[in-house]
Amino acid sequence: MKILVIEDEIMVARRIMMFCQNILGQQVTTLEHFMTIEDAQDFIAKPFKQKRLQQALENLHHKGFSRLRS
Repeated sequence: MKILVIEDEIMVARRIMMFCQNILGQQVTTLEHFMTIEDAQDFIAKPFKQKRLQQALENLHHKGFSRLRS
């Protein structure tokens, strides 16, 4: 389970994260803290953007090679 804590008070965020870890234990694979929604959105979007870029590069690579072969 991946959990993002968005909280601008550091002590409150630490407490929430501690509760999550204590209650959910090993089910938690990722536990991240962000001070703003914008930072959390960037964190969420980054892997998605990287995956989309990788897919686009692979598509270009395959199309380029198929054109060279014909």
